[in-house]
Amino acid sequence: MASFNSKQYAKQLSVPPVAMFPTEFEGRVRVAYAQLVGGEQVLNTNDDVRLFVLPAGSRPLLFIVNHGAFGTGVTLDIGTSPGANTFVSGLSVAAAGRVATVPLTLAVLANDTLVHATFKSANPADDQSLEVICLYATA
Repeated sequence: MASFNSKQYAKQLSVPPVAMFPTEFEGRVRVAYAQLVGGEQVLNTNDDVRLFVLPAGSRPLLFIVNHGAFGTGVTLDIGTSPGANTFVSGLSVAAAGRVATVPLTLAVLANDTLVHATFKSANPADDQSLEVICLYATA
């Protein structure tokens, strides 16, 4: 059986020591939270919800989505622009529920990044609420 070292573990073993980025080791986990209250807006397919800004240099680790029943066939994408699925793609929000999902990319963000949620595939119900929490690593 072969055994391999990750880049980060190799840095820990090296002499002299090689510094690691805080998003690789001993960084902080922070929280970004957004809420869309049901009944305060009229929703349609492809509508965009601006959630929050993640800071430059952060690494998104986990998205937690708490949602009402938006209706048959309705899905949600979460990304870096309206309609983008950079982090979450095709999450069903048809029936009420809570989902924790690892982002599609774990890349470090180069710039402050506005995160968007977009309703896809069908017209969502107007009277339902949406909460999105993002856990992200930073220095």
